[in-house]
Amino acid sequence: MKKLIAISVVFALVAGAAFAVDVGAAVFGTANVLQGNTGKDANGDSTKVTSGGGMDRVRIDGSGEANENFGGYFRIDGVHWSGSFQAAGNAWWKPIDQLKLLIGGNGGDGFIGKEGVTGWGFYQTATDTGVAMGGDNVWGGDIYGYGLNTRYAFYEQGDGQHDVYLFITPMDMLGINIILPFISKAGQETADVFKQTIAQIDLKLEGIGNIALTYVGGKGHKDDKVSDDYSPGTDTKGADIFKGDDGKDYYISGGTVTAVGAGAGTLEPGYDDPASIFLYYGGSFGDLSIDFGLGYHMPNNVAGKSLANPIGIGLGVKYAMETLGVKFRSVVDIPMEETDPMIILADVMPYFVLGDNLTAFVSIGLGMRQPSSLEKKADGKSITGWHFNPYLVVGEEWGAKFLAGIKVWSDGVEQLDGSKITNWAVPIALMVSF
Repeated sequence: MKKLIAISVVFALVAGAAFAVDVGAAVFGTANVLQGNTGKDANGDSTKVTSGGGMDRVRIDGSGEANENFGGYFRIDGVHWSGSFQAAGNAWWKPIDQLKLLIGGNGGDGFIGKEGVTGWGFYQTATDTGVAMGGDNVWGGDIYGYGLNTRYAFYEQGDGQHDVYLFITPMDMLGINIILPFISKAGQETADVFKQTIAQIDLKLEGIGNIALTYVGGKGHKDDKVSDDYSPGTDTKGADIFKGDDGKDYYISGGTVTAVGAGAGTLEPGYDDPASIFLYYGGSFGDLSIDFGLGYHMPNNVAGKSLANPIGIGLGVKYAMETLGVKFRSVVDIPMEETDPMIILADVMPYFVLGDNLTAFVSIGLGMRQPSSLEKKADGKSITGWHFNPYLVVGEEWGAKFLAGIKVWSDGVEQLDGSKITNWAVPIALMVSF
């Protein structure tokens, strides 16, 4: 009997240790009941109305602490935005209250992003389905195809990649965050890895707001080179590469111009990876909150010439009362070269609380592309894209819910016949977290 009691106690202790983890799961699915556009097929007939959909998320995750100094997190996605299986996790150690060392990642959500309502927080969980216009304006390039997103002005923290993180908090108002990319940049030369360090100073000032300055390192610039291979009878070691008028790569050796190709030595690709600096301010004033972002992207090097990148400026505003509210976000890139266009994105979304578990949202957006100076000389035209996306949410923001909406949008680009294609869809979705 004593042995049975002892075994039971040991089993209880082991089980308690093994299951001291908070585990959750989420399943999201979207169906496009109807979808189509106003374009024509190859025969000049109207395109067919179709249906579609898929699973947006099948996830299990959990976190726990071994004690007050050590802990960890895991996430397993059977379905994610990429449509493939993904696994992520991290382990952390906190030797003192002012220092936390973490190795790993969190599956893409990031740790020190500074974007407020302008990023994922604009549509929030509806972003993770196909009912809202969602994430494209945040991380996938804008929905109009102009090549700009809000994270050109707001730092988004490298998508939460697996790396080494140092969180230093000498006082409550000051955070010093450092990301050492030993894992995400594995295999690169150590000097290049350290060049890509991310460092952030994060100030939280009572009565003023949150001010953060983030440096995102880059490797810099390195020209293409021919490797140490030799072509027959010709020493190509370390030769510089240049582009010919035909777009192919060539090198000069012994006064002879030779194309890079079979028998001519292999090409060691160079890189052009400048650093970026982001300045962020976020303030909350009762029902009103404001986010401001400035993104400076250091010049690229093209064919030996330094080319300044556009400067990104972003603004986010949220005004929320008990039964209604409105969100606004906008980003613009200010061109610094005559070859660059000016692009402006702006979204506004009023929402109305119609009941304890019913909320209506109306998202309206514009994307405007102004031609560059060179394009204007060639009679380049401005382009304006737009979207209209009303949808209903039945349920809680952070709980189970049903979503249904209408999506109508256009990139504003003229077709050969002068028409502009309008896309539309009628999506529904279910989101269950437990």
